[in-house]
Amino acid sequence: LFRSGTVWNTNSNVTINSNPQTSNGYHAPSYTFTQVNTLSPQTEYWAAGIATNTNGTGISPIDSFFTYSNPPTSAASAFTATTISNSEIDLAWTAATYPGSGATDHGYIILRRQDGNNPTASGVVNGVAPSSLVLAGGTTLDATINSGSTVSYNDISLLALTQYNYMIIPFTWDGINTATYNYLTPGAPTANATTLPGPPAVILPTVTAITNTTATLGATISGTGGTTVTGYGKIGRAHV
Repeated sequence: LFRSGTVWNTNSNVTINSNPQTSNGYHAPSYTFTQVNTLSPQTEYWAAGIATNTNGTGISPIDSFFTYSNPPTSAASAFTATTISNSEIDLAWTAATYPGSGATDHGYIILRRQDGNNPTASGVVNGVAPSSLVLAGGTTLDATINSGSTVSYNDISLLALTQYNYMIIPFTWDGINTATYNYLTPGAPTANATTLPGPPAVILPTVTAITNTTATLGATISGTGGTTVTGYGKIGRAHV
């Protein structure tokens, strides 16, 4: 029978007397203790395991970790997507709410799909920066917005005549350490819109009926069954 437990500190000076939490008994091959309501948000801690028997106390190597920032207190709302052109959709929303302390910075991630389905929050996990999230297949990170007061985003360089589906998720973090990221995924709203068709594709230019002063110009509009558009114009006295 021996005593085993954990110790921790807010700096790297961790000893067997640093906030010990122990219990009697045999724990194999590993053991854990949960620190309940004793840690502060977005804070780095150093910790180690300890074990004591009649011959003394041993301590493990020291490891460190960050607690998450306090999470957003409510999701964004009134999320809309508005078609602007064949390559742009504008998004707007009512801002999420954020805690008054324990969260230095905050913002949003916008997820996107273009297969007719809404994005999923699967893969959005705390303690991971937006650019490092491993999202579900078909869902991509469209934008990271580093201000919780921002309430719009213009999504550009899109494909024509394509439906885009979006989800917006607020986050908090300490502004420095990515391990403090805390996302609020429950209640994340979605919106979608379809871009306009692009301009006609015109191919096969033609020049006929050339004289010394005029020519008949034409072309084919692609995808319309070979419709030909012609025009006339004087081009001077030089031959084309």
